[in-house]
Amino acid sequence: EEMKNVLSVPELVMEINSRTLVRLLSERLPKQGRRVLGLLLSGCSPEMTARMLGTGVRQVWLAEQTLKQRWDIPAGVPLPDAVRIRMPDVNPDINQPIALVKAGAGNASDLR
Repeated sequence: EEMKNVLSVPELVMEINSRTLVRLLSERLPKQGRRVLGLLLSGCSPEMTARMLGTGVRQVWLAEQTLKQRWDIPAGVPLPDAVRIRMPDVNPDINQPIALVKAGAGNASDLR
């Protein structure tokens, strides 16, 4: 019964990133800022984001800088790196799940 409440590291990272994205996108942001944020966090480069939005790279950069300033993200840190957790480099032979109960997984409920 305990095993159904256990998250593996990849599942935990995906859950936290998903809740963070929902939280960030639920803020009151200008339409352009919301679209830029969504595309950058989905892995698009600023150039691809500009192409998809039909705007210039400078406008994407300005929108990103505005979001970083709003959330006090240092200038040298890319927005996706500041708000997403990356998978830790672990030995591929170690596939044991980390025993974390979903309800208590790193205060994830605070992101709701």
